[in-house]
Parts: sequence; structure tokens; C-alpha cells
Amino acid sequence: MTKIVDVGGGKGSRYAKDFINEYLPDMQDLEFVRLDADPGTDPDILQDITRPIPKKHCGKYEVVYASHVIEHIAFWDSLAVVNNLLSLLRIGGYILIIVPNLEWACKQVLAGMCDLSVMAVLWGGQDNEWMYHKSGYTKTALSVMAKRLELTLMQLKSTPLYVFINEKETVASQHVMLARKDKENQPLRIEIKPRERIPIVL
Repeated sequence: MTKIVDVGGGKGSRYAKDFINEYLPDMQDLEFVRLDADPGTDPDILQDITRPIPKKHCGKYEVVYASHVIEHIAFWDSLAVVNNLLSLLRIGGYILIIVPNLEWACKQVLAGMCDLSVMAVLWGGQDNEWMYHKSGYTKTALSVMAKRLELTLMQLKSTPLYVFINEKETVASQHVMLARKDKENQPLRIEIKPRERIPIVL
């Protein structure tokens, strides 16, 4: 049995199994555990990922799947948040992070094409408090994040992102990062004074 934590997927990420099968094809007998901060989704684990993960959940999973989650976290907290998620993994486990493609959105804006799909990539759906984007990621930012957290970067690529707006499908872009945890991650606390903020990920 492969135990997978589906982070921030609400009632369950609709494409989680497909992504696991594509990026980790050797994983069999998938068992998904839902972790979410919204009690309305009735998650298996009710947890704010900006807070340290309780020890009873640590080191128990083979995969952490976080699809379109960390862009909803303040950019300054991103490193500490992903470090929190890593504590869920066993040594040798994998984290699969999917985020909107910031480079794609910027190129669209510079080309004068700022439609609803571009706005959705930049700012999120904004249907409720959980849907606002607070940060954006490039491939370089994700690569630096993996390095700072001492992860082994397995894959990092851009793939199509299908956005449904007003019952119409448009194609945007997203980044997919797969990395392996090869050592225990140490507790990480980021405290930055308002006037001394320095980007964690460049």
C-alpha cells in the first residue's frame, strides 16, 4: 500500500491519481489521505500547513501531493510551509508540487493578452477566502526551493493547465516539480521583520 497525503485538495484532488501514475508509475495500491485547513471539506487531517505538522502524522507517507496549493500561501512563508509538508514523508519519499506557471502568465501580459485565464493564473479563482493567490512561482524559484530544502530534484517541467471559466475550457500552463526526500528535514522557522524582508526563493 502506497500512502499519499493529498494536501489542500478539499474533498479530493480530481487529478491526483493521474499525476501519481504519470510521475511515480512504480507506486501501486494508492491510498489517499486528505489534509486540509478548511473544516468544511471534512478532511482526514485538519491542519493549517503554515503550522508545524503534529508528530503523530510525521514520517508516515510515501508521497505528498500538493496541487495548486502553495501559491495560496504568502511567498515569504513558502520555504517553511514546504518544509512542514516534508515532515509527513518517510526518508526516500517524494513530494509532488504543482503550481501555475508565472513565466507563461507574464509572457501573455507582455504580449497584450490578459484574458480571464491569465488572471486566474496570476490571482486565483477568488471564489472564496481559500482561492486567492498570494505568490507566484517560476521554474528557477522551484529549483532553488528544492536546493534550499536539500531535496533531490527528480523532474521539473511545464505542462498544460486546463482552466474552466464560464463553462468554457481554456488552456494555460503550470509547473510540475517532483523531488525526493533523502534526509530528515530540520524544523525551519522564518521570521522576517516588515522592513527587512528578503526573498526566500529568488
